[in-house]
Amino acid sequence: MDKLGFSEYKAEAHENSKWVISGPDCQILTVALKPGEGFECEPGSMMYMSHQTNTEINCNSNLSRWCAGEACCKLQFKNDNNKDGYLGVTPKFPAKIIPISLPSVNKHLITKRGAYMAALGEADVTCDLNCTSAGCCGGLGCFRQNIRGDGVAFLAAGGTILTKKLLEGEKIRIDTDAIVAYEESLKFGIKFAGNCCAICFGGEGCFNTSVEGPGLVVLQSMSFEKFAAAVRPPPQQEGVGAEVASEVAK
Repeated sequence: MDKLGFSEYKAEAHENSKWVISGPDCQILTVALKPGEGFECEPGSMMYMSHQTNTEINCNSNLSRWCAGEACCKLQFKNDNNKDGYLGVTPKFPAKIIPISLPSVNKHLITKRGAYMAALGEADVTCDLNCTSAGCCGGLGCFRQNIRGDGVAFLAAGGTILTKKLLEGEKIRIDTDAIVAYEESLKFGIKFAGNCCAICFGGEGCFNTSVEGPGLVVLQSMSFEKFAAAVRPPPQQEGVGAEVASEVAK
């Protein structure tokens, strides 16, 4: 894989003195909090924390953040003890946690709606609007998340996670469900998924996402939407539901 330029995300490769990611899947992020230090994450993410860690709600009426798929309120955790504390958080769906150091991507990252989970340090989440054909059909939608800052942003994505640093002029095509995030320096577009027969019967839809380097792109093998479609019960055939209900009533 490395010879092709793709790197597989592995939790054990992302560990330092400030935080650690545990588990092969449905992962847990544990953050060390020094006295007076805080941490921001999405509502409903907390799993455990040290006793003297206090919880506050930071409500932000920023319409841009809401359009990007973010809740109006963020959880703020702060260690009010004079000793080191800790906090454990998890994604809200079966997912891996992907740490992105924002300085490594020129302090600016574009992600799909709902990908942002938490941040350590400065990471401002707003809406990136793209109403072009690429925005509408490229898999991220017209409203994407725009993350800026010099901290570490933690994203949530499903399945196997791959990253690739594209060189200048290097291009790849991606399934529209697979893209999680990309560096702002990348050129983002769409390509037809094939000829008419391929589009109708290939199972890939009408378009593939196209990105051109230089910059980082993050991919997932099992998006939340793809997972939900896979486990969704098949629709009942006409008349079957009524017959079952009649039998139950008897």
